[in-house]
Amino acid sequence: GNWTGETKGGLIVSRDGAQTWNRLEMPFGLTQDLDALLSKISGVNTNAGWVAVSADGTTYVWALAERIFLHARNVLVSPDAGRTFRRSRILTADGTPVPGMMKPIADRCDSRLFYGFGEAGQLYVSTDGGFTFRERPAPSGWPRAHFAKVDCADGTEIRAAAGQPGDLYVATGQEYGGEGGLWKLRYDPAADAFTGCPLTAPGDRVHCVGLGLGRPGGDYAREPKALYFAGYVGGEYGFWRTLDEGRTIQRINTEKQMYGSIHSIDGDKRVFGRFYIATGSSGLLYGEPER
Repeated sequence: GNWTGETKGGLIVSRDGAQTWNRLEMPFGLTQDLDALLSKISGVNTNAGWVAVSADGTTYVWALAERIFLHARNVLVSPDAGRTFRRSRILTADGTPVPGMMKPIADRCDSRLFYGFGEAGQLYVSTDGGFTFRERPAPSGWPRAHFAKVDCADGTEIRAAAGQPGDLYVATGQEYGGEGGLWKLRYDPAADAFTGCPLTAPGDRVHCVGLGLGRPGGDYAREPKALYFAGYVGGEYGFWRTLDEGRTIQRINTEKQMYGSIHSIDGDKRVFGRFYIATGSSGLLYGEPER
């Protein structure tokens, strides 16, 4: 996207750790309706949508935005790092096109594996690199959350975990009652099925989650992760950390460290205890344990 007026909206990619950036060519010519949407996105101060990038960096799945919404009919896939695009097929369980919305998420290990999250808790899977997504049943108790808006507009956050294919951690937000809390999902390719369970208690509300190094001197990719999240635990609002997937939870801020609306949270992958928050009024901040 673009909010300064200095460049056109669209996809802007860095392949050298954010040292340099390049804007991709818009994939005009697929259909008239997509061309019209791409023309709108090409302007300044527009939402370009949501992009999932495969673990090997070669496949992009781009859900074009209509204002803040990610409609399934507007999902594109590029198998060659943005040089060419085609339309993804997003299908219901019975094989018909999905009439609603979907946000794509990439697995952090298997480059052919992508997930999709719908506007009422629907779950989708692509095993062919984003060309086809098919709806799969949600595990028991999975909340009816709205995942298919851009940025932080839906009040949810989804993180796929490095080191273990199929693992996802999901802050289910506050819509539709908002009591889904923090979940761990697992997709099993052999069974073609999702399993999962909540990591917080009934009534807790969580709208941001991120992953960090699980112990001092640890290996982020190969070892259990620290989970950082923002929301209400036991009726108390704050930023929280768990090192054992919710069995014990520690608050990591004080009443003087609220910083307004929190749109995203994440843990550092190299430094144990360090975490980052994207605020609505105080910019990007980070916290560390007292020494």
